[in-house]
Amino acid sequence: MTLEVLLPSDRAAQLLADLPDLRCHVYAGTGEVTDEGRNSTVWVPPFLASLDVAGVLAQLPRLEVIQLL
Repeated sequence: MTLEVLLPSDRAAQLLADLPDLRCHVYAGTGEVTDEGRNSTVWVPPFLASLDVAGVLAQLPRLEVIQLL
C-alpha cells in the first residue's frame, strides 16, 4: 500500500522521495491542490501559514491525518 502525502514544499518532498511506499505531492498553501495531491491521506500544512483550512480540507476527500510542524 502506498501512502500519499501532501507536503508544504519541494524540499520536503525531495527529502522523503526515496522512502518506499510513499508518494509525495506538494501544496505550498496557495491556489488549488493538484489532482494527484487530492488523493493524499496525510497533509503536512506549511508552518504558521494563514490559509483557508476549510477550503483545503474540502479538496482532500481521502484525508485521514494532519501533521502539524
